Amino acid sequence: MKKKQKNLIGVVVLFLLLALGGCVTGPREAAIPPYTPLYGVFANYITEQCIQDVLPTLTAVAPEKLPRYWHALMDDGVLTVALCIGTEDLVNKIYDEKGGGSVLDVKVRDAKIPVTMYEKKIIIDITVVTTKAQLIKALNEREVIFVYSHSRYGNGWALHEEGLDDPFKMQADTIKIPKNQMHGYQGEIIGQSGGYYLLKANTADLDLVIPYPGYQLIVGLSCTSKGQFMKELVKMRAGNPSTMILTTNAGGFLEMRFTIFKRFLAGVLVGEDMKKLVSGMNDTWQKVPDVFFDMYKIKSPVKAYRVIDYSYDDLK
Repeated sequence: MKKKQKNLIGVVVLFLLLALGGCVTGPREAAIPPYTPLYGVFANYITEQCIQDVLPTLTAVAPEKLPRYWHALMDDGVLTVALCIGTEDLVNKIYDEKGGGSVLDVKVRDAKIPVTMYEKKIIIDITVVTTKAQLIKALNEREVIFVYSHSRYGNGWALHEEGLDDPFKMQADTIKIPKNQMHGYQGEIIGQSGGYYLLKANTADLDLVIPYPGYQLIVGLSCTSKGQFMKELVKMRAGNPSTMILTTNAGGFLEMRFTIFKRFLAGVLVGEDMKKLVSGMNDTWQKVPDVFFDMYKIKSPVKAYRVIDYSYDDLK
């Protein structure tokens, strides 16, 4: 193998180890090529591809019993979804302090896609969320909230347009952030311990949410979101029925084909048992590194663990 080829492989392996490890952001260096040549985010394309995969698997008649969440989401004939997109370092490994960027530029933000599920006509009303204000609006109004992001060491979800230094503030407890990960973040530092700052976090953005009054299904694919955010999310829901799919450890979940989201949406549309649905999301996540490395004809040195968790459910 030529020296140049070896160097390229080394760069690919290094950046993928950082990305699939989850929360640690990459350096300001030239990025490896994106996961897919399809630049940008297309809400219509993502949804339609999911539907194309689902329809051949359907029976003409609904199963004898569909889960309660399916009826809560589908009985009115409209499924409202917010796909929330994090920062671009998740796909190109360049630290995204202030947000924005063209790799995850939203080309089609809103779409309404008709589909017939078990002889019932349903409209999938999907929007792509890239700012804190949009996330507040989505939490106010939409049934399904699906977040791909960083957790910023428990400070909150970092969204595409606002970057890593201005996350969606949703943490009531004191958090620790490595000193080399503070960058331009303007927070209240109350102490330090070794290589960490102790940061007084707050819930300023989450406090602006007026909870959606019906059933809401929240998916938070960011590092250790169950331990970091579930308590505050449950509090935000104010007793309204909810299901939460969160994570128990680190993972770099965002990749440009949105395969985990499509696997999730497919499971919701067919009324899959929630435990089976989450298991399928983990199966999909575990294949992401192998798919990437196969593209570059490299044996994957990374193991993706089953950290997506069926964390909370109070739907009666």
